[in-house]
Amino acid sequence: MAAVWGCAFGAFLKMKNPDEKSLAIGYVISAIAGGVTEPALFGILMRFRRTMFGMFIGGAIGAVFSGLMGVTYYLAGGASNFLVFTNYLQGGQMNTVWAIVGMAISFVIAAAVVFACGFSKEELAEMEA
Repeated sequence: MAAVWGCAFGAFLKMKNPDEKSLAIGYVISAIAGGVTEPALFGILMRFRRTMFGMFIGGAIGAVFSGLMGVTYYLAGGASNFLVFTNYLQGGQMNTVWAIVGMAISFVIAAAVVFACGFSKEELAEMEA
């Protein structure tokens, strides 16, 4: 989930076309504020396939970190927006802290990967036209 947020944010940072950029920030807001990631999935990840590497890499590294720290998710069907940290509260303070750190790692790495190599030169040129 945080990796999808990061992919949309990385795409927002990379895009130059104002229309595409405004769509991308809308995807970020809908995902973080509302927990709705489908616009980001279909508007960015499925449209620009290379951006999926950001989601895969960011999500994997954040998940490995969380696993090493012993993070446990307690509420099935809990919040999927920025309030997702509440799903980890039952495990105690450090469980919640490590969960937030793991999500931050996923977000930052996904955004960095998408910004660095999420778009081909042709795709960027096509968006400018």
